[in-house]
Amino acid sequence: MQTLVTEVGRARPVSDGVASAAADLVSRVRRSAVQRAKTARLHFAVLHRPEGLRLLVQDESAEPVAGSADPLGLGTTTWDDLVAVTGTGAGGAVDVEHVPGWGTFVRADFPDPDPDRTPPESSPLTAREREVLRLLADGLSDREVAGRLMISPKTVEKHVGAALRKTGTPSRTAAAVRAIDRGWL
Repeated sequence: MQTLVTEVGRARPVSDGVASAAADLVSRVRRSAVQRAKTARLHFAVLHRPEGLRLLVQDESAEPVAGSADPLGLGTTTWDDLVAVTGTGAGGAVDVEHVPGWGTFVRADFPDPDPDRTPPESSPLTAREREVLRLLADGLSDREVAGRLMISPKTVEKHVGAALRKTGTPSRTAAAVRAIDRGWL
């Protein structure tokens, strides 16, 4: 089975109920696709939105049973059905629709159980400093970062120094970790 996963938006923690419901939905879609088609192609997108998590699923190989209100064979055509199947009380909404020529789509919205949570603070880092820290987090050296970004190693050193000052950390690794922890990357 071919699977593509895309994540969009600033990632943030979700409740155990939402994580469980989303993971169960993904698992059920995969099992259902494997049972229906020898070569299933699935696309998953996780969208982090201020009002909660949205999970989008496209099953390109899905050909629904004629007249079926449940084209994925999940036994879920409403959010209440999904909650009953997954056993969670996450709340939200789900839509399942087959589009001829494109496949079957599932959109599940999982509301944020704590909408009053303080949003992550805005990043003090410039876009280039964030790029440099992302590459450092991947384990690249200054010279390798310079090659990837097509800038000089001296410029990379300046960006690293600025990131160290702005994150208040003594090392490149600590700067990358702090930026990730604070949601700046």
